[in-house]
Amino acid sequence: MLQEIESLIVETIIPRIQGVPRERLFPKKPTEGAPAVYLSCRWFRFEPQEISESNCAKVLEVSESLVLGNGEKSRKLKNNPERGTLSVTSGGKILKEGEDFTVDYACGELHLADHYKQFEVLYKTKAEVLRRTLKLTAKYAIDVIGDGQEEVDRICGEIVRTLLLEYPAIEGKGVKILPLGGLPFKGGMRLFYKIESEVSAEFEVGVIKKIEVGTGKKPH
Repeated sequence: MLQEIESLIVETIIPRIQGVPRERLFPKKPTEGAPAVYLSCRWFRFEPQEISESNCAKVLEVSESLVLGNGEKSRKLKNNPERGTLSVTSGGKILKEGEDFTVDYACGELHLADHYKQFEVLYKTKAEVLRRTLKLTAKYAIDVIGDGQEEVDRICGEIVRTLLLEYPAIEGKGVKILPLGGLPFKGGMRLFYKIESEVSAEFEVGVIKKIEVGTGKKPH
């Protein structure tokens, strides 16, 4: 997450910086000598966003174990099966739709022949996919160290111009980099940037993937 953002910043800036040895551009550990450029995260936080619908729907495979009681001839499945995906077996025998059983696809109800009481049902069903999102906000510092103020100013200018010019491309990757200001220190300058991005995860709702009904067992 943060590493991906840092890699994006580093890969954007490095080709545009002149006069700084490669080993002194964003090293993992402090290095001796100048000029040098460092990147560090000062803080970050998450803000939960409203759950939203995903742009894609998923088709999941579902299995059910059914045991019919005396006089019971039908059972409503826990999910509506997709037409053409339903497989029903009893005692290892594959049953035929229209002969051994029929299906009401509109409501997901399975009607079975009298002499079959225990079944394994396998089918596919559409799942509603929702997206849970966290907004990530972080503050980063870019420290520029140089041999004299003129060199510091030059490198800072190259960094600021680069991030300004590349803003649309960076935003297209889901990251916003907003300049906040700078703070001079002995031998260099610290540039502050606000980073905004999102972390999201998708999950299915309304689908029970595996259940056992009428056997006294709890759902898996």
